Amino acid sequence: MNKEAFEAYVEIWNGADFDRLESCISENLIRNVPETVNQSTDSLSGLIEVMKSFRKAFPDGKVTLDEVHYMDNYSFAKYTYTGTNTGDGDFPATGKSVSTSGSSFVRFEDGKIVQEDVYYDALGFMIQLGIIELPSEESAATA
Repeated sequence: MNKEAFEAYVEIWNGADFDRLESCISENLIRNVPETVNQSTDSLSGLIEVMKSFRKAFPDGKVTLDEVHYMDNYSFAKYTYTGTNTGDGDFPATGKSVSTSGSSFVRFEDGKIVQEDVYYDALGFMIQLGIIELPSEESAATA
């Protein structure tokens, strides 16, 4: 049952069929993410808004599961996220593509996700989008 809920959640991220979220996500979901373009939330309705915003910014966004482990009421997944920022979201569209790896720790109750802790290379993600630039070797040498 937990496996089905998690797989449905990933499918929804990839297909934007938000009406299906109630079947796999608790109304009182707690979702924690690094503070970048994807916000944390404490409700199903908040998650829907986060997902809509992310889908608008990355219409071709795709989560690919690289590895998933289930145990009792928990799961751990390693994933790769790819997409092109062609829509406005938390910032104007950059037109740049991203590819980042991350992991997700999920807790289930009664076959639904009640908590998700997401970890990914937020700095690398922002650099790929061109939102954050690292200093050049020349400027770093003169600093």
